[in-house]
Amino acid sequence: MYIDFKVTTWERVEFDSKKFSEEEIKEKIKSGEIENATDLMDLLEGDCQLEQLNGVDEQMSVEENLGNATIEAFNINREMFCKNGE
Repeated sequence: MYIDFKVTTWERVEFDSKKFSEEEIKEKIKSGEIENATDLMDLLEGDCQLEQLNGVDEQMSVEENLGNATIEAFNINREMFCKNGE
């Protein structure tokens, strides 16, 4: 048996600041060109490092997950038998 818990977390992308200025990055975020780490990594053509930040995970609520489950319990056959929300 196991139980999955949905959490929020942070990712960090480090790159050479000569690639884009602060203003260019700001514009790309505000315009929606950068919406996640993958968008930024694509713009940087892989010339960067992605890191999952440890110790910053937070339990996600059903409301934050648009009414969808944030806890799911599975039996030994990997069949879900219980979840919150919905």
